[in-house]
Amino acid sequence: MEVKKKDNRGGARANTGGAREGAGRKRIIEDRLDIKLYMRVSEKEQLLIKEKAEQKNVSVSQYIRDAVLKELNI
Repeated sequence: MEVKKKDNRGGARANTGGAREGAGRKRIIEDRLDIKLYMRVSEKEQLLIKEKAEQKNVSVSQYIRDAVLKELNI
């Protein structure tokens, strides 16, 4: 019985030459929304926030962001 030796090419597409300059999704540089804030709310508060966001036709995060910035007068 012959034992096959493992091929150490490192992936399904060996010798592809790596990432090309300019390839892939462009990075978002301005107005990035990548900082996360967490808070705890009761179930009742969570349902109320979701309901208000749906009434304004925005996401919950956008609704909270707008409410906080309005309160800060920004």
